[in-house]
Amino acid sequence: ADGCIVMVGNFDVDVEHQQKIGHLFEPLPPEMRHDTALMDRIHAYLPGWNMPKVSRELFAEHFGLVSDFLSECWSQLRPVGRASVLQDRVFFGGALSGRDANAVQKTISGLAKLLYPDPNMPIPDEDLEWMVRLAMESRRRVKEQQKRIVPAEFRNTHFSYTIGPDGVEKFVVTPELQSESEIGTDPLPPGQVWTISPGTMDEHPGLYRIEVTVGPGSGVKILNRPQPPAFVESTRYGEQNLYSRSRELVGDRDPRGHEFSVQLR
Repeated sequence: ADGCIVMVGNFDVDVEHQQKIGHLFEPLPPEMRHDTALMDRIHAYLPGWNMPKVSRELFAEHFGLVSDFLSECWSQLRPVGRASVLQDRVFFGGALSGRDANAVQKTISGLAKLLYPDPNMPIPDEDLEWMVRLAMESRRRVKEQQKRIVPAEFRNTHFSYTIGPDGVEKFVVTPELQSESEIGTDPLPPGQVWTISPGTMDEHPGLYRIEVTVGPGSGVKILNRPQPPAFVESTRYGEQNLYSRSRELVGDRDPRGHEFSVQLR
């Protein structure tokens, strides 16, 4: 396309409350606010409520390029696509439709031109992954609003990606829909799992999240202080089960050659 539209405006309601009673496109004019076909053409929805307010700390104290010159440089970069940075490096999950993938690629292309304007500059995996996550989050925010309007058509919003052909699939969420005290519909990151405690004579049943990280060393280390006795017993049982069934669970890798840090939240 030879042009694009950027819509900027103020959001006059509480975001958390708005997510419960409606969707984030409701401030648009009546003819547009429920048009999912129009929304499908929106590549990204930036959460303006998270943007820092302009303050003196944000201004540079050194030499820089004047805005009109910098804008002209960016204009010259417009015809140059940079989506090729994804080739053989990033693989999208099955939840992304054709329009979703196109929107994410466009956003990544723009971010790549801003951060690495020279197409010959190598982009490290960590920077590329940051671009992918930001682009997917911004596009998923659009899809979540469509889902609230027509749930049957836009029910699958579990956006994911993989870095490299042998990488681990990672899911991207929109932070405003997440809660530490609720089980969401999105899979947890690797190393995390929900669990339910049946309770004891002194404690009520409860919902907990277990987080596990792996490092050099051996054995299992529980990070909670004090360590809940029932959790210690369950962890030791799980440790022995992992060792005895290691070939079935992790193949040729030896779990005894790693230290597992476990935390109950």
